[in-house]
Amino acid sequence: LKAERRDWPGAIDKYEKALAYVADLQAELELKDQLVQALFAQANAEALRSQAEKIPERAKGAMKKAVALLKRSLRYRYQPETLVRVAELYEKAGDLPEAIVWYRKAYDANPGGISLKLSRMLEQQGKALLSDGKTEEANALFAEAKKIAEMAK
Repeated sequence: LKAERRDWPGAIDKYEKALAYVADLQAELELKDQLVQALFAQANAEALRSQAEKIPERAKGAMKKAVALLKRSLRYRYQPETLVRVAELYEKAGDLPEAIVWYRKAYDANPGGISLKLSRMLEQQGKALLSDGKTEEANALFAEAKKIAEMAK
């Protein structure tokens, strides 16, 4: 079957139920891998749907569902790539503060992989705070961005 024709919600449900009955560590690891793949596939489908949706409420709902699915996958595999993907979805949705929270989590898990992106996001949020007259908060973000960028070099 093509990926877009699969019943990802059904597969996710079955994998989660199967995990409750598995007694073998290797089988459990394999089930978790398959479950995470299904959660990612469904999250990607929801993210694509949110981008194609013309009705803002529905687009926002699909984006929230995509984020929830990715967060759910973290219960089974805590991967820096998942943290980055959640951050990217928040960024696309225009929620910079929440995107920064998730980029920070990704940075903590794998500093080398995301440091420049986090630094740029902090600077962007700092500029937004400056324009709102929140100089002290902005300067704290600028200092953090500078420290992260220097460590990346």
